[in-house]
Amino acid sequence: MSYAYVLVRWHADCRWTERLHLTEQPADSTAEDLVPGLRGWALELLNATNPTNDGEYTAFLIEPDPDGRCEFEDAYYIEDILWFYGSECVAVNT
Repeated sequence: MSYAYVLVRWHADCRWTERLHLTEQPADSTAEDLVPGLRGWALELLNATNPTNDGEYTAFLIEPDPDGRCEFEDAYYIEDILWFYGSECVAVNT
């Protein structure tokens, strides 16, 4: 079984997404091994490629089908990221 990290950007009406990047993971990796690295991978990618492209992003850990297509509803793990002014916005409880 092979897994991949996928980063998508949600557009303003949230009706469609744009797949920005797919990174295949080593074939001998298990999903449990890959979950902890998903958020860090997405933040690193956003920093390197879209530092000023504000928006809502979602990183998925998925198992692509043989043609490389991604079924996001079957994702093994999901991380939502709100990106603003070149960094992640994090909710603060007061």
